[in-house]
Amino acid sequence: MKEVAVKEIPKESKLRKQYRYEVDGRPLGQKRKRFKHGEQEEAKQFAEEIRENFGKIAESNRKLVTENLLTQATEGAKQLAPFNASLAEAVDFYLEHLKKKQRLSNLPISQVVGELRDQKDREEVSARYAQDLKNRLAHFERDFDNRPLAEITSDELEAWIETRGKAHTQASFRRLINVLYNFAIKKGYIDENPVDKIFKPKTKNDIGILCPEDTQAIFAHVTPELAPAVAIAYFAGLRDAEIDRLEWKHIDLKRNLIRVDSFVSKTSNVRFVTITENLSAWLTPYAKKRGSIRPQNWRRQWEKLREQAGLGGHKYPHNASRHSFASYHIAQHGNEGETATQLGHSDLKMIRSNYKQLATPEDAEAYFSIIPEASIIPLSDVA
Repeated sequence: MKEVAVKEIPKESKLRKQYRYEVDGRPLGQKRKRFKHGEQEEAKQFAEEIRENFGKIAESNRKLVTENLLTQATEGAKQLAPFNASLAEAVDFYLEHLKKKQRLSNLPISQVVGELRDQKDREEVSARYAQDLKNRLAHFERDFDNRPLAEITSDELEAWIETRGKAHTQASFRRLINVLYNFAIKKGYIDENPVDKIFKPKTKNDIGILCPEDTQAIFAHVTPELAPAVAIAYFAGLRDAEIDRLEWKHIDLKRNLIRVDSFVSKTSNVRFVTITENLSAWLTPYAKKRGSIRPQNWRRQWEKLREQAGLGGHKYPHNASRHSFASYHIAQHGNEGETATQLGHSDLKMIRSNYKQLATPEDAEAYFSIIPEASIIPLSDVA
């Protein structure tokens, strides 16, 4: 056992003005105490009490102290020595850390969801993404009774996601739940993401495109109000949400470029999309200096247009304009990187898996040859 002795405080120490002696019981996991002038006997008595107490504790816990535990304690004391800290202080510090961690792990879903949504607001994500995040996480919060996020297991999550409908919908829920858990890890609320243990729902590769004849039917019925937005969708391949935020100031017909700004782009990255010859023919008659590309009542007019073209309801493939552009663009140019740049993809994986070999070069030539008919007149000439 390490000796606990009464030490005299050095004369040069500032403590000497008030104290004369010191007994340091920390090496034995106990307190340190200082004594004033004339209290040498009290200091000796305190040192003896420390030794006796340690002996009693050691005796009572002798059967509990394994060789491994003793080794850990000895090694721990050595590592703490340079910091002038005892094992007892180290244990107290770590216990406080564990208590804090336990409090954080008991945070309910609603609190973490609220913090995540606040973070996304600061990041200025698109309104569509923010609404999707809000709606899907509201289902999650409700169905799990606002339980602590940390106690939900991967098995529970997987079973719940499987009830979310078709594979595409399941994948959307899994993606946003994954965002929530990764956010919680960064905040220190949890240590691991249970979504990592869940298999991704297998979605069918049901990429649907319009043939040149069906695309021609769309443009045969297009109105002057819709023509610019519809043409950009089919012949520039912009996402629906990107066109929603696109304005005429982003269209440069002199350089044949569309500037997709960060607040417009889904990926928050600026990109330039080339205006094809036929797209230029569709945009030039309607060009303005400012204003939105789409009219305010866009949805209703678009549904009516599809009906007139014989492509209403389920006859119209999901995201057909973007898929059609991508398929015909890669067929015409044969350059995966160029097509990916036009679409705003960061890699070629989706180009290769979704769009290659869906169209022939001959179909692509017909597709990009669709131009306005004489009956389509500029907005300025519309009464």
